[in-house]
Amino acid sequence: MITVYDNMNFKDRKRDEIVGHKETMRAMMTAVLVLCPELPPSGLRQSMHNPTIPLVVADIFNAPAISGMDGGIGLDITRSLITDAIK
Repeated sequence: MITVYDNMNFKDRKRDEIVGHKETMRAMMTAVLVLCPELPPSGLRQSMHNPTIPLVVADIFNAPAISGMDGGIGLDITRSLITDAIK
């Protein structure tokens, strides 16, 4: 299993400065857990990328986790993340 994440920083602009709202910087993170037995134990590396192999959108949409054919693993992960957030 690997985790892919992305940090996002943006300015949250408020339009009601008269009532005291001010601009603030927000930092957010998105993450995806990838379960794939074919991945090497050391994880993915930039050197593994082969730009000569085209990306096929159908392969993405037909992936077990996205198409809902993952045997409920995606739902279990979502439940676990929500439970951890509530704790």
